[in-house]
Amino acid sequence: MKLYLVKPDLLYYEQYNDMMQEWCESNTRIAPWFLDEPIDTIEEFERLIRLLDGCEHGLGDGQFSSTTSFFVVDEDNKLIGATSLRHYLTCEGYRTWGHIGFGVRPSERRKGYATQMLNMMLEEAKSVMKKCYGHLIAV
Repeated sequence: MKLYLVKPDLLYYEQYNDMMQEWCESNTRIAPWFLDEPIDTIEEFERLIRLLDGCEHGLGDGQFSSTTSFFVVDEDNKLIGATSLRHYLTCEGYRTWGHIGFGVRPSERRKGYATQMLNMMLEEAKSVMKKCYGHLIAV
């Protein structure tokens, strides 16, 4: 099944909570960084969306690096997971975080979605690099 990158939107509030409930019950690692747990109110979800938009456009408070974030949906608009592209690497103590983070909800794993997500994000990374640095490098 084909997957699509979509910007986080209020339309996905209920699906987000279903996905996060499933993830929390699975006791497996949750990724990327902006996924955490179900969100109690639509207002809190809206704050998350604003935070992600701010991170993408460098408007954050410096707590998070510039990052472009997406929800990943299938052809039926079902929320399959999420992915993010960190615009530059950050270090936290001895750990260096990578450029691409992604996660697939537990019930949708082992279907090849992670591979599709990584490929989509590599294309997104190429697009960002061309837009920002095209005059300096060939991607």
